[in-house]
Amino acid sequence: LVVVVVIVLLIVSSGKKSVSGPIKIGVIMPLTGDLAFLGEPGRKAAELALENFGDKKNKYQLIFEDDQFNATKAATAANKLISVDKVQAILTFGSSGGNVVNPLAEKNKIIHFGVASDPHVADGNYNFNHWTPPAEEVRALVAELVKRNISKIAIVTPNQAGMKAITDELKKQSLSANIQVVNEQIHNIGDKDFRSLITKLNQGKPEIVVLTSYSPELEILAKQMKDVGFKTPLTSIEGFDQTSEPALFNGYWYASASDPTGEFTKMFSEKTGGKVAFGTGNAYDIISLLVTAFENAKSSDTDKALNELYKIKDFKGAMGALSIDSDGLVLSTATIKTVSVKK
Repeated sequence: LVVVVVIVLLIVSSGKKSVSGPIKIGVIMPLTGDLAFLGEPGRKAAELALENFGDKKNKYQLIFEDDQFNATKAATAANKLISVDKVQAILTFGSSGGNVVNPLAEKNKIIHFGVASDPHVADGNYNFNHWTPPAEEVRALVAELVKRNISKIAIVTPNQAGMKAITDELKKQSLSANIQVVNEQIHNIGDKDFRSLITKLNQGKPEIVVLTSYSPELEILAKQMKDVGFKTPLTSIEGFDQTSEPALFNGYWYASASDPTGEFTKMFSEKTGGKVAFGTGNAYDIISLLVTAFENAKSSDTDKALNELYKIKDFKGAMGALSIDSDGLVLSTATIKTVSVKK
């Protein structure tokens, strides 16, 4: 009897977050609201990744929460996933939500993977980020500005962590490339009247305006620019990939994060009947990486899975060959794109 009791105690006490049920992965995305057109393909990608993985030793459950791209709602969702659902891992979409969940994941020893512009989302032992870093996106934009002999720019950016990281990097690299930032305008999330901001943009006579805003402020801003006859060309870092009305920016070039492979794009379309959006391939990869780590760990223990994540090298994913560096970052190369909408 004593031997049996000891064995039971050893089983119960072995490993952190070890459970007898399925390994639970929480997914926090904007499934309703202005950015649902990004969150919904991400949800499908997460489900598809689990479906496509094949034979698994463990059972897995995805638990979706809608944050409407709002940091407060992301925090509420994360607390629910951790305290009620007892998840082993969480995926977040966006820098604001990622930065809110970061300390919660660290405190509760939950693996957290962000899809975020701000690389600080990966700070700590339990946090990771799968996105093209701001320095790489800015490098591509600045190189294109130099190529086009553009030496004076204006910047419009929202008061948001991820976009601020991009803007700070842009100012730094512009200085090194002898490109003047002659005007910088910052707006708040939720602003609807940009007429004063647009008037100020003419100061310094920029040759191009770099927009890092996203929906819905991006579309409101563009329409008001058109209404007042603003003629200076526009470009962006990421923004034109995050718009619900790409026709507003038809013909403009911009820098953005890495694209999914053609193979993934085709497979996603065939299996879901939809199109990939911003972050779709990243969501697919994150679920694939998490399942790979837990499968290799042969356990639901988060610490064992954590160790296995760092061992993953040249992983073939939706975004190409992936590796996780020592800072918990999955790095990728930026691209220059042009908005093309058929009339």
